[in-house]
Amino acid sequence: MKNYDLEFGTMFVFSDQKDYYLDHFIIKAPEEEAVIYDTYRVKQGMYQDSVHCKIKEDPFFDFRFLPYKDNRLKFYSWSHDYRPVYLVNEGEKDLEIDTPFGYFLIPPNEILECKKDQEKYRIEKPIVPAIDKYGVNDVYVYEDGKIAYGKPNNDPEIIYVKEENKNEDR
Repeated sequence: MKNYDLEFGTMFVFSDQKDYYLDHFIIKAPEEEAVIYDTYRVKQGMYQDSVHCKIKEDPFFDFRFLPYKDNRLKFYSWSHDYRPVYLVNEGEKDLEIDTPFGYFLIPPNEILECKKDQEKYRIEKPIVPAIDKYGVNDVYVYEDGKIAYGKPNNDPEIIYVKEENKNEDR
């Protein structure tokens, strides 16, 4: 994990090497220490899983996105009280992101500040249609028998996962 000099705001760090592309996110209020969150809730859907980034202590912090194959994701919930918002691509491939501020194609090791009239890395429309869902053929079978779908690759596989901590609000 790189050390980012974040004065205040929210920073999402993505990587094509991570499940659902999210590595961690950082929150920093003025004159307070930065807090790094490396856990998030995955909401399992019938056709697609979504990622919910939240903080238990703050019900107004609510960012959610849908991950797609080929390093693409779409935010469908965005907390406007946590500005500025930065998106970082720590992966090895370009990352295509649909935000309330438009579509962006972020190269590896680059940072984008999401704001009105941002032209850096802007693209006019998604390169690949969103219909191509995120790894729905991949199956996770947990030790307790629970099944989940999704992984950022195109090859179906079954992965057995040992659950140590169960998510309370799942």
